[in-house]
Amino acid sequence: MDAVAQRYNFGTGQALRGFMRRNKVIISGSTALLAFHFGLFQARDLDLYAPITSKSAIEAFLKEKGYLMHFRPTQNPYGEESGTVIRVDKYASARKSIDVVYTKGNPIQAVAEFHSTLVMNYISWYGAVSFYPALTLAGKGIMNANSTSANDCREKYESKGFQFTCRLLEKHDCRRYFACPSTVRSIHDSSIMHVPFASVSSTLAMLEDNLVWRLNNNTCGETTRGFAISNIGEISKYSPLN
Repeated sequence: MDAVAQRYNFGTGQALRGFMRRNKVIISGSTALLAFHFGLFQARDLDLYAPITSKSAIEAFLKEKGYLMHFRPTQNPYGEESGTVIRVDKYASARKSIDVVYTKGNPIQAVAEFHSTLVMNYISWYGAVSFYPALTLAGKGIMNANSTSANDCREKYESKGFQFTCRLLEKHDCRRYFACPSTVRSIHDSSIMHVPFASVSSTLAMLEDNLVWRLNNNTCGETTRGFAISNIGEISKYSPLN
């Protein structure tokens, strides 16, 4: 976190973590992926995700650090079907750029809507979290969308040496195996990787309300039996039924 704070003129890592905690901000995108592939490449910009209620505080913080609004896309780059992302503001300062992605509620919801499992990671004030660590650490990802923007992102990461598949080809316990596209996952389940900062002793279950999701990739068998779920690809606060 010190390296991120220094690069973007945010002061110390501790100060940045304090700001993130107060305003429920997380870091995702390439910077979060680098937490699990340190030194493999250099992120071109910083992606901050935050609830829309934190907008004023974030604007004041970035202005204080010398960042000016560059532009705001007229269309939601995450697609109207996202349901979670409200707006994206782009800031720039001295050849550094920051995207601030505002969400309706908990910004972690947006992470499960990303184009592939490879980038379903985030950094919070309490540490780094990966939704699919076994795949991510192996440099692999399962696609979660089929669109022009998703394919552009796929090409971006393939150029860095990562590999993608559109479906899970290996034999597995469908609807139970952690990487099965039809499995309902939870940020409290045992397949999540949480690497806490040294000063944090709490578990992820103690730090975050439970959120569940299923990939928007219906490539495996029956997908609804035994679960209460929302629309495919969305996160809801339902839990698996007994």
